[in-house]
Amino acid sequence: MTLRNYIIIVALGSIFTVRAQEEPAAPVFRPPFDFPLTLSGNFGELRSNHFHGGVDFKTQGEVGKPIHCIADGYVSRVLVTPGGYGQAIFITHPNGYTSVYGHVLKFASAVAKVVEEYQYRHETFAVDLKFEPHQVSFKAGEIIALSGNEGYSFGPHLHMEIRCTDTGELIDPLQFYTDKIKDTTPPRASMIMLYPQRGAGVVEGSQRKKSIPVASLGQPVSAWGKIAAGIKAYDYMDGTHNNYGVRSWYSMWIRQKFFRSYSRNWSSSIDVQLRTSDID
Repeated sequence: MTLRNYIIIVALGSIFTVRAQEEPAAPVFRPPFDFPLTLSGNFGELRSNHFHGGVDFKTQGEVGKPIHCIADGYVSRVLVTPGGYGQAIFITHPNGYTSVYGHVLKFASAVAKVVEEYQYRHETFAVDLKFEPHQVSFKAGEIIALSGNEGYSFGPHLHMEIRCTDTGELIDPLQFYTDKIKDTTPPRASMIMLYPQRGAGVVEGSQRKKSIPVASLGQPVSAWGKIAAGIKAYDYMDGTHNNYGVRSWYSMWIRQKFFRSYSRNWSSSIDVQLRTSDID
């Protein structure tokens, strides 16, 4: 006789806890803009073929907003491409981090001069220039570029990344701006999905995946064997109508067994490439 287990999916709040942002870290970075920061996209959210490796700051629906250097540093790299970042500037800081600013309309004059000279000399539009340390330096707060809508972009905004200089590890920039962004709106889930593992599990007498709306939580679901679980959820932020990816979620208890969820950290640029096993 086959022993059947019953999975009781109780109130959502008791299944897991989601969080939108990390605790503030030690380095201090000033905001890239002088106006209040709001987001059109957050770190780690799913895009069409990758996970987002930075944050997208809104620019009040306009191009040409001054972008301020977030800390002392020097220009280490500049990109000019027809797609991707469009135009991007990399600033290496003495604290071990490098900040990246993408889709910019125009570089500061000292940077633009070097780029334009290279373009004319090599008769090329596309540029991937590595600068010598301190060839062009900026102090925190100085204007390094103007915001734009260049490259693979669907509206004016600033794409900003923070990377560990030595390893290229991508860091969530929001952890440095928790006091600058108002976010009291919690993430919300809309769907739970159960995935019976082929030949090893069954849900409601079938090996097909089963979706469970959050509104139906509390109803018993019969299952046995190995079952994977997924969740459809979005994060939200005060003062905007955007929805954002949920960065992490935590533990689920089913009767006496503990099922571990995960918190994906983007340990390198490779990690932002889409892993099809992570989505449905």
